[in-house]
Amino acid sequence: MAAVTVQIPFKLQVNANDSEPDQRSEAILMVLEDGIPSTDLLVAAVPSNIHFATGRGALALDYETFPYIHGAAVLHANGSPVAPGLPARVGETVGEYGYGFGMPMQPVETREIATGMNAVPLYGDIRFSTLLPESSGTDPGSGLDPFITYAGVAPSTVGLYQLNFRVPGVPSSMRTCDGTVDWNLIVTVNSSASLERFAFCVQP
Repeated sequence: MAAVTVQIPFKLQVNANDSEPDQRSEAILMVLEDGIPSTDLLVAAVPSNIHFATGRGALALDYETFPYIHGAAVLHANGSPVAPGLPARVGETVGEYGYGFGMPMQPVETREIATGMNAVPLYGDIRFSTLLPESSGTDPGSGLDPFITYAGVAPSTVGLYQLNFRVPGVPSSMRTCDGTVDWNLIVTVNSSASLERFAFCVQP
């Protein structure tokens, strides 16, 4: 089994009208190996389709550097991983990497290295849900503005994005990451084509 990662061109025209799903934009993807083309692959093009880097799927990150990551590849400001032994704190700004955030505010060329911060407008909202001893459904807060400090391209990378946000207040009764529980806070983010989630460890 093999996987090929491709960057969808920024200049690909897409239909941003969610009320007309039948008018979605489509493109043909073809992969060449030694000059031999693959079967044509039909690709539905949307304004954004967020996928966050998690565990061994954290492409562009060295997983071996972060051996305790079982959920999301969330990082402290100093670059160390957020993990049961290194939990995030309420009010701390942490970062998570991902793909498919969409077109940034400033023009960028496909395949070019991002030279600096370049924000991307997000759709919908962000929600935080805590894992409690008896349930997993409280919602300390929602809405993009109060928590997100940056959503956009990751500088010095190609096709990689990052989401920086402040950790919201959490209930004191929230279950603690203790080795058997690796994460206790779930983050849910909307995009135009997906509802993406990732989880990490926060100190109650």
